[in-house]
Amino acid sequence: MNTTVAHKTVTLKKKLPFKVEKVFKAFASVEARRQWGVPTGDAIRYLKASFTVGGIDKFKCGSPRKMEYGGLVHYTDIVNNCRIISTETISHKSKRISSALVTVEFVEANDHTVLILTAQVASFDGIDMSQGYKRGWGAVLKNLNEYLKR
Repeated sequence: MNTTVAHKTVTLKKKLPFKVEKVFKAFASVEARRQWGVPTGDAIRYLKASFTVGGIDKFKCGSPRKMEYGGLVHYTDIVNNCRIISTETISHKSKRISSALVTVEFVEANDHTVLILTAQVASFDGIDMSQGYKRGWGAVLKNLNEYLKR
């Protein structure tokens, strides 16, 4: 039985040509996250969503036919239009594969927002989820930009 844990930090920065309030609102709304919150071609279904300090999101995601990944998010700190801090555990077919501390910062800069996402990822049993976070969140932030243009 492999019981290793690998730690990596992923930081992504995205300049979005929108006011910070509009960007933050897209994170706060589960309806909005359903539209932009997974890479193109994938799907997400929220089983529970409570965007409050102490709240929990529980979801399934992946290819629309399989939805073989599960996620559990605990919101530990939310400051409107400023930051969201959460812990997230990802499972694949009921086996936990990673946990992460995820910090999303919203920095207002004139007429745009600089979004800084930092995920401190603990990957379990030989799986490198840091690359998954980098690819997944990179794709999702592109989707967010397109969503906000509407």
